[in-house]
Amino acid sequence: MNDFLKGLLAWIGAASVSALAASITSSVLVQNALIEVGAKIDWTTRLATISKDLVLLQALIPLLCIAFAIAFIIASFCYGKLGGSRLAWFTIAGASSFFVMLQIMVLVFDLMPFAGARDNSGLVLMCLCGAIGGWFYQRITPLSSA
Repeated sequence: MNDFLKGLLAWIGAASVSALAASITSSVLVQNALIEVGAKIDWTTRLATISKDLVLLQALIPLLCIAFAIAFIIASFCYGKLGGSRLAWFTIAGASSFFVMLQIMVLVFDLMPFAGARDNSGLVLMCLCGAIGGWFYQRITPLSSA
């Protein structure tokens, strides 16, 4: 497989991994908030809710593809010009692009579209989901395509 195709698949894979992690994380955070105010949620309902929340992936993956494309180009440029840890550049790029994407959504929709990211701890966890995508991308791509 040539480097371009491998990079393309890694880019889409990174967006998919991050979107999956964010969807599950958001669902669990919302369920935990409901439990804290007295709701009783059994494990069957928890798992069913998580699986239904996966519908978010159809919107989130394309948005993350756009965010990651910009962030990974910048990370690649910075790594090439400034050096340092490729792992750090791409992990930070994934986290920061997820943060920027969410903030743009807040500006456009005038609300945080992910219930799990409506407080600071949830926002940090969503950014960690983006960091996972950056980590995934840099682990899968060869140096020449990043």
